[in-house]
Parts: sequence; structure tokens; C-alpha cells
Amino acid sequence: MRALGTRFFPRLDGCDLHIQPEEVDDFLAECEAVRPHLAALAEQGGYAPDYVGGGVLVW
Repeated sequence: MRALGTRFFPRLDGCDLHIQPEEVDDFLAECEAVRPHLAALAEQGGYAPDYVGGGVLVW
């Protein structure tokens, strides 16, 4: 994720990801930007391609 230039997803390294209301549009754009790379990210992480990239967890 860092190599892709993301700024939100690296926050998950050791803590929860909190998106502020004014960041929502930028976060959604980042999600769309990494979507084409999901298969490579899954492989790099040792997961099946269909495991990565689905869903949202809201607390």
C-alpha cells in the first residue's frame, strides 16, 4: 500500500483507521485507486485474490 502512495491504509499498521468527515472523498478516491492492484496486494500478503478488497467494517 505504501508503494502505491496511499495515505489512509498505512494507518492500519498497528491501529484502527479513522476517517474524518472532511476526508471521506479522499478516502473513497484512494479505495478506487488501489482497486486495480488488489490481486497483486493479495498475492504479496499471502491471500487468495478474492479475499482482499471486499467489505467495510463500521463500529
